[in-house]
Amino acid sequence: MAGTSVQPRLSGSQGFEPQRENRMSDHSRTAPISLKVNDIVRRKDHVYGEYDRYQEGIVKELVGPDHVKVQWPKEAEVSTVPVEALEKDTMNPNLATKYAKFIIRNPADFTAIEIQGVSRICFNGEIFFEADDGPDPEMYSVYARSKAGLCDCVGDFGKYETALEYAESLVRENAIHKWDLIDFAEIASQRQSPRM
Repeated sequence: MAGTSVQPRLSGSQGFEPQRENRMSDHSRTAPISLKVNDIVRRKDHVYGEYDRYQEGIVKELVGPDHVKVQWPKEAEVSTVPVEALEKDTMNPNLATKYAKFIIRNPADFTAIEIQGVSRICFNGEIFFEADDGPDPEMYSVYARSKAGLCDCVGDFGKYETALEYAESLVRENAIHKWDLIDFAEIASQRQSPRM
């Protein structure tokens, strides 16, 4: 349940009942977050049942110590927002989504598994995921390369080690097809700091 936690509370003769505690309650931060231009932030958008939904935006301008101008995707204008109403939107380092079984229906149609660092970028007010060969991508994605030359994402991970472990397991499980393992994240890190 992203963004909320359930705390039991005693309610008269009814016993315990769940009480929702929002991660972004009004004025609940103990320390203000530090933002800069082009940071990706999020704010609570809607509440659906027991789940909170968040909207991502891009910081366009700093307005004093406690407000920023934010471009929200699909909104024409930039809005001024109090910093305390925002969270800096960072990837969960424990992210580990695996969905190769839904993508790789016929393993004989594929030739390689690839690992690539990925970060979010903003273009024309929209947020996209883009390959990131820099030293600190937001996450790592694992791709299956088809014989037709196309890539399909088969997993997203917050840590490089977890992405590598998953990619290696896919190559091992499909050893009969002699897939290559191409690690663009490792190649990028070697370019950043050559190893001797």
